[in-house]
Amino acid sequence: MRIIDSDSIVSRALALYGEWAMDELRLLSKFITSGMSVLDVGAFIGTHTLAFSKFTGERGKVYSFEPRKEIFVVLSENIKKNNCMNTTAFNIALAEKEYTLDTKSFDAEAELNYGGLALGDYVTPRGPDNYQLKVSTIDSLEIDKIDVIKIDAEGMEAQVLEGAVNSIMRNRPIIFA
Repeated sequence: MRIIDSDSIVSRALALYGEWAMDELRLLSKFITSGMSVLDVGAFIGTHTLAFSKFTGERGKVYSFEPRKEIFVVLSENIKKNNCMNTTAFNIALAEKEYTLDTKSFDAEAELNYGGLALGDYVTPRGPDNYQLKVSTIDSLEIDKIDVIKIDAEGMEAQVLEGAVNSIMRNRPIIFA
């Protein structure tokens, strides 16, 4: 698994101990089974996405969401490197409505808890190091089947759920936030 060397939490734990959030994943493995459809909202570099891909098997589906383009590159590499053929990654944020957000690229060399970056961190007027970040809703994605939604959206969990009301009513998924 590719990590972000300067990440002070998740990547550091993976480098030192070879795991991240194993108790959480063990718990989720009791609910996520073969053939299920799982949304990983706030996927970061893919620790949970990779596990969900194994839990759901080739008949299942994992939808992985990571808004920061620098981190999305690492997530995509980890999905490809681990042959997660049942996984689709989206370089978008999820919230209660659709909009775009101007955000600043960050220095990936600076030691920081990159998994703890909130959507509003590094928001700035347009500039040479900035880019527009797309924000969407779960409901607008029109995913037919949702069995589990895992949300780790750094304080935006309520907004993500507000944007998923119709999907939740239709699918009655397990929600882990």
